[in-house]
Amino acid sequence: MKKIYIFLFLNFLFFSISAQTWEWSNPKPCGNVMEGIYFTDPSTGYIVGTGGIIMKTTDGGDTWNILNSGTLNDLYDVSFPDANTGYVVGAGGTILKTTDGGNTWINIQEGYDYFYSVSFPVADIGYACKWVTGWWGNSWQEIHKTTDGGNTWNKLSDSGCPQKICFLTSDTGIYTGQGIYTSVYGIIKRTTDGGLTWDTCWSSSTILYTKGISFVDHSTGFVVGEHGTILKTTDGGITWQLLVSGTTERLHSVFFVNALTGFASGDSGIVLKTTNGGVTWTIKTVLSDGNFYSVWGRDIDNFIFVGQKKWTKYESRMFKTSNGGNTFTNMLSGTLHNLNGICFPLSNIGVAVGDSGDIVRTMDGGNSWTIINTGDTINLTAVDFPSSGTGYIAGQSGRILKTTNGGISWVIQISGTNQRLNSIDFYDENLGFAVGDSGTILITTNGGNSWTTQVSGTLQNLLGVSIVNASTIFTVARGAIIKTTNGGASWVTIKTSSAFDFYYSIDFVDQNIGYVAGSEIFKTLDGGATWSEFSFGGNDEFYSICFRDALTGYAVGMLDSLLYYPATGIIKLTTDGGATWTDQSISNNRALHAACITPDNAGVTCGEYGTILTTANGCVGITNKPASNSIKLFPNPASDMVTLECQRPITGEIVIFNSDGRKIFTSSITSKKITTINISHFVPGVYCVMITDDQKIRVVEKFIKK
Repeated sequence: MKKIYIFLFLNFLFFSISAQTWEWSNPKPCGNVMEGIYFTDPSTGYIVGTGGIIMKTTDGGDTWNILNSGTLNDLYDVSFPDANTGYVVGAGGTILKTTDGGNTWINIQEGYDYFYSVSFPVADIGYACKWVTGWWGNSWQEIHKTTDGGNTWNKLSDSGCPQKICFLTSDTGIYTGQGIYTSVYGIIKRTTDGGLTWDTCWSSSTILYTKGISFVDHSTGFVVGEHGTILKTTDGGITWQLLVSGTTERLHSVFFVNALTGFASGDSGIVLKTTNGGVTWTIKTVLSDGNFYSVWGRDIDNFIFVGQKKWTKYESRMFKTSNGGNTFTNMLSGTLHNLNGICFPLSNIGVAVGDSGDIVRTMDGGNSWTIINTGDTINLTAVDFPSSGTGYIAGQSGRILKTTNGGISWVIQISGTNQRLNSIDFYDENLGFAVGDSGTILITTNGGNSWTTQVSGTLQNLLGVSIVNASTIFTVARGAIIKTTNGGASWVTIKTSSAFDFYYSIDFVDQNIGYVAGSEIFKTLDGGATWSEFSFGGNDEFYSICFRDALTGYAVGMLDSLLYYPATGIIKLTTDGGATWTDQSISNNRALHAACITPDNAGVTCGEYGTILTTANGCVGITNKPASNSIKLFPNPASDMVTLECQRPITGEIVIFNSDGRKIFTSSITSKKITTINISHFVPGVYCVMITDDQKIRVVEKFIKK
């Protein structure tokens, strides 16, 4: 596909494309597995999960916004002692703290092991459960305490294995878990002296462990656990009564909105409800293929349940009820199938393709995606648009699809092969190549009306193809780079891989300069005659590479599978032709399969479980601003207010980024020439203002806050 771009070199240093923010585009609100929920009031709540995800709602859970946690470590639990002060714990010894309702987070790391439960009864005093791994691979669990708002933590002495901790006051609390002796399994322990001593309040020799805790007040509380266990206390945890749940499924979480009404949730998507304080329970299977890890309710009707699909580490699930459990609604929107290819023919229109015949299309730059139903369930692997209206898709069993209306509808073409096609590239609306398994190469010169098989000279699976011009085309197999200079009449292997190198994707920006992604990233400056290698160490794998020009491009894939399991996505960015590569910060625990750069220079990538990520803070570059769109910004420097004056009325969006590239202000404007923004609460420094109008034309200015 021909690439024509207009570039603008920004005249300020801080707005670096290395400081990009990547946002979840699909599924919404995010695809990461959600582990813990906490509401500070009926409207305001937080969810934490894998990949450093923290989300906040201010409308009772109907909509969620992703916060900047500053970490990619998995997060497991959250606790807010007041509306502004909150704590989050997770893997890698992660302890995060906020004092402004989640707008900013400080990482007060404690060691290298992971924390999985936290409870702060007041702002400065808190408790956390920690999993510790010894030098010889042995492991144990501990309870740690802070009395200075998380700055320092001290280990508490106890002989149990805590699962969940809950403190009602600074000194009185309980934990659920497991005894350290084989004759004692599930336990509940209680302290009234801030964790100095613990009394066993309940234990079992048959129930493996207890887990979730919910207290309505200082007297009435509930605990759930293994084998459908539900226990109740009415004396602050001193004694516990075993209730009849009616299930043997493992229960992970419980929440009561008052002494009578509560929900419990657990494995196999099971949800239990009581309206009489636990005397009886009704059971519903909301999600047969998933497990619910956490539940929270704001009133007797509205509850949220989060978890993941069974047998997968990072495929999330999120449901809610608004009528007390009569019905449940899936809160995740968008496909959850693996996505393997993506292309944006226009700035606002894009298409991604994937497993089970999935085709998803956006008309708003990736903010939302619509599933295009073709009735086909063949796995699809790649997509390319030679023009805004005409596009092609390749897939298994020789599948090729064509659209002439920008992806709204697709028609199957006759490819003449049953081999899996792994990549497709068009030079213009007529000339295109598709490559696939067993050395398959197909060519069309009439827009796909007919396809002809070419002799590649290899039986290796061909994984990527890049057209330089009508004569020069490159393709890659896992162990070879192959080239033609006569339009495919003959193909020559120009590079074979070593025992440790392999190739997945190829992208040439002209006849001489090209890049290959695989076990490492490779570059040629002489049309493939010689290649240099960019090595990053480890065993990372790069499945896709795309370049805007000879200097700027992305490589996406999966981090070293020996160190990161399951697959964890990676995005690398270069702006100097590969001399240096910058790791992009992404809250994503899924392998990424493909990447593209939109006509307005936004970065987009897709991958496992429906993942689509887009850059959100200025993208790779910013399109030239027309003179008719220029703006005046004054005063500059400013201390309290800045005014933006456009030469014509603008309808669109204003976004302000700080020097770290983080979005700190967003506002919509409608037919305005003059807009005034209050910046009195901004910290002193340099800021970037980006205005995007309804034609997707971006105007960028900077100012200094005194």
